Amino acid sequence: MPLTKDDILTFMRSPEYRPLRIRELARSLAVRNEGYRSFRRLVAEMVEAGEVVELRRKQFALPGSGSFIVGLLHGHQGGFGFVTPDAGEPDVFIGADSMGQALHGDKVLVRLYGRRRGLNPEGEIVRVLERGRAPIVGLYRREGTGGYVIPDDTRITRNILIARRNAKEAQTDQKVVVHVTNWDTSSHLPEGRITEVLGFPDDPGLEILSLIRSYDLPLDFPDPVLDEAERFPASLPHEALVGRVDLRSTRCITIDPVDARDFDDAVSIQRLPNGHYRLGVHIADVGSYVREGSLIDREALYRGTSIYLVDRVIPMLPHRLTNDICSLKPGVDRLTMSVWMEVAPSGEVVRYEIRDSVIRSAYRLTYEEAQEWVETGDPHDAKTGAIVADLRVLLDLSVILRGRRVASGSLDFDLPEPFVLLDPEGKPLDVRRAERLASHRLIEECMLLANQTVAGHLLRLGIPALYRVHARPSPDRLKELQLLLAGFGYTLTARDVAHPKKLQAFLESIKDQPDHVVINDIVLRSLKKAQYAVDNIGHYGLAFDWYTHFTSPIRRYPDLAVHRLLRELQPGLPQPDRQRQVELFFRRAAEIASRREKLAEEVERESVKIKQVEFMEGKIGEVYEGIISGVVQSGLFVELEDSLINGLVHTSTLTDDYYVFDRDRRRLIGERTKRVFRLGDRVRVRVTRADRRLRRIDFELVDEGARAVRVVDGEQDTRRVRGRVRKGRPRRGGIGRSR
Repeated sequence: MPLTKDDILTFMRSPEYRPLRIRELARSLAVRNEGYRSFRRLVAEMVEAGEVVELRRKQFALPGSGSFIVGLLHGHQGGFGFVTPDAGEPDVFIGADSMGQALHGDKVLVRLYGRRRGLNPEGEIVRVLERGRAPIVGLYRREGTGGYVIPDDTRITRNILIARRNAKEAQTDQKVVVHVTNWDTSSHLPEGRITEVLGFPDDPGLEILSLIRSYDLPLDFPDPVLDEAERFPASLPHEALVGRVDLRSTRCITIDPVDARDFDDAVSIQRLPNGHYRLGVHIADVGSYVREGSLIDREALYRGTSIYLVDRVIPMLPHRLTNDICSLKPGVDRLTMSVWMEVAPSGEVVRYEIRDSVIRSAYRLTYEEAQEWVETGDPHDAKTGAIVADLRVLLDLSVILRGRRVASGSLDFDLPEPFVLLDPEGKPLDVRRAERLASHRLIEECMLLANQTVAGHLLRLGIPALYRVHARPSPDRLKELQLLLAGFGYTLTARDVAHPKKLQAFLESIKDQPDHVVINDIVLRSLKKAQYAVDNIGHYGLAFDWYTHFTSPIRRYPDLAVHRLLRELQPGLPQPDRQRQVELFFRRAAEIASRREKLAEEVERESVKIKQVEFMEGKIGEVYEGIISGVVQSGLFVELEDSLINGLVHTSTLTDDYYVFDRDRRRLIGERTKRVFRLGDRVRVRVTRADRRLRRIDFELVDEGARAVRVVDGEQDTRRVRGRVRKGRPRRGGIGRSR
């Protein structure tokens, strides 16, 4: 039987493996003479795909085992980039002259140098393994007999050449979608063809449409998927209720944003005679409709998650499921999966039960309504009194749960988020800080507890499952965090920043300080990104030994997969062959869901930024109060306090002194005046530019003091530089916002 790629990879992953030449590798794998030529071709294919690397002495090894790594390239508008390795090692810095023909988003093979750039290893791209951005959106410019496209994404630093025959009648300065057809050209610029003309930049809704096209987001569902969804009955047949716990007489409520259209979680509460709480979390049973391997399931796995843009939702499932038959609408019978938890006054779950159920939601509340009912509702009112009483009990329980969680070391950042108010045509009317209410915390704590309870249940069964994991931050990141906090005057030991309990205690101690929001953001950016995995390593940020996602199957694929696993386990543990099949599927699903979640977060932020820039176009010349949220060599990022809009005060607008860039403490220091600009400082700024294409807002300081001229890279050398700015290469950190 001929060797497969998996056979070769399994052999090379063994701890005893050392790099071998092709003949040595063939002998070790017992390749016969008649199969040697096929074996060589197979190894060559694996090298081309980046699964195996060929070292300098014509020896073969896995990426990461020597001087090569495989990872995803993150470009920078300065021409350089960083590669995030697949195996989770530190990002690798790639200089502008070492980028080769790679573009932002490509999967690449990198040869590591023996030197480092700050905390990051340094290397060069030797091969593009997979192109990451099939469509590129940009501005078309006609020139001579052809033209070119300037990509909207400034991380793609090359224009794309367009021959006249490939221009699709696009006009100069129109937004277009282009597919690259040839990367190897004599001009070192890729060639492409325009596949869609989107319109002129000022056309209504064009910027969001451009964003959707640039990320290749699937707006519409394939007809066969929609047809499959239409076959589900609108009402529940009697046989669907067999074997389910009937909770239609139990008082269940949903609490969601005011503009929510799908409701996938409901809660119920009861005070027990022993003083304990009986908390019920009831989740839409999407798995009863979306069967494993169905057309809808395959489409949902491809999408991975719903994407919430500023003006629309790109759902994971067809609207018939998300907004109708799976949505827990009030007064309508719906299939659910319920987790009941008996919670002691200490916050400990002393007993739990997971069952299929059917509910009839009693009331649909917005967060604002729930908050108002908690504060001013009448518990004796004949119509709403029972709901008011339940809300207050739930609030009491949420306070207990949060206290227990924080006491165990769970990091609770509670960072503000922007809210964009749009008119019916999508034009931004207002941008402001979204209000964070106790009712938000109430639901969050209930969902956290349900997710943790389900994860513990799966872990105790000892079968392959899908977990939400969050690795500990690297020692290098913790050292950098320690140094940054020292710049604010906070002296923390290495142990203080390494242990989540001590780090949370520090964050609690400064919550009334004016710089607490910036410090929360700094701490958050020092952490790794939470992701999905079969191997449970716990959740560092929440200080949980086990955790999963179970409570949002309408909008997240891992939750749907966990639902189906729980149902499969009801008769008993599956056979070993089935367990292996489940594990392989979960590993694939974890990789897809983690990747799609990261993309969703990026495109959601970009959609908000687009509307923020559009809003500020009408505010040129206006003055605002802000706080310095970032310090880089090119200037100061300032966040406006009321709206959370970020803009750049560029060094070219500062003229009163030479300023040294202190990279370690992220601050600018005036050489003559000794004036310091640092993270967290409050400043007044004037809006000078809002560039919709670049998605950039520029400010200038409104200040009787500094007008800085140029910034010197002061990491090692703080000498004055005449006539130019010394180039620095900033380090890139990780962000782990999603729990």
